[in-house]
Amino acid sequence: MVRGLSYPPEPAFMQICRILVLSICVWPPLAGSAQNVRDTIQVDSVIVSTGYDLAGITVRVARPVLTTGGASAVVLELDSLGALPAPSMEEVLRAMPLIVVRKNSRGESQPALRGSKERQIGIFLDGIPITIGWDHRSDMSIVPMTGAQSIKVVRGSSSVLHGPNTIGGVIEVDIARGPSRPVPEAPVSIAFSLAETGGTSLSAATARSIEVGNANLVIRAGAGHRANKGVPLPSEASEDSQLRGEYLANADGLRLNSDSRRADGYLTARYTKEGGGWASLTPLTVSCRPFRRK
Repeated sequence: MVRGLSYPPEPAFMQICRILVLSICVWPPLAGSAQNVRDTIQVDSVIVSTGYDLAGITVRVARPVLTTGGASAVVLELDSLGALPAPSMEEVLRAMPLIVVRKNSRGESQPALRGSKERQIGIFLDGIPITIGWDHRSDMSIVPMTGAQSIKVVRGSSSVLHGPNTIGGVIEVDIARGPSRPVPEAPVSIAFSLAETGGTSLSAATARSIEVGNANLVIRAGAGHRANKGVPLPSEASEDSQLRGEYLANADGLRLNSDSRRADGYLTARYTKEGGGWASLTPLTVSCRPFRRK
């Protein structure tokens, strides 16, 4: 015979722990069933295919015959420039697009092309580089263009084909070089100009074409002279009391140390065969000095 046994009351802490354990065990199934909500959108077709076979799509666009874009080289004929007689390379480059000419602290005219410095721009006269000095720079204001026929500015990536230090671009000047067929030139040409400040420019040139069998010989010669008394000062410069006049202007009221005098001469001979081969020779002399009044 079993008698009734009396147990002591369970502590409240144990009751709370038991309720928490039961809640943890029941909560994940309820949360999972709450997330699995059935889709209420009905399928349009009774039969659903397990795969699709899509054919390729070909898109054809008509290509234009000519696409407009920036040119990698700009060629300028000196006859179409209309510059002063016996111009310098500085004056010619200032009249061309895509290039900027600045003067440095030493008074030298240096080109800037495509944002590159002057040490990354190559300058060639008939294919011969003149930027081979100790600092790989040349003063554009003393390079004569009296005998030049054309000038070409190469600003594309093809400039690196001309050699080192030409990543910024190339400036090519043709004196004896030219087209495969000789272009008729005037036997004698003389040009003269007078500036408002009293400067003078004079140039004279002659050319002759001689047929030698199946070949052609073109001889060109000329000379130029430039005398520039100076550059006028801005009107406000003379009125500024902080600027000393003896260091600003010369006796004629022009900018100090802006006077120049240049004389140059050239002689070219180009021998062209019927097959296209050619050879040329270009002696060139230049003399530059400051302009002084007698």
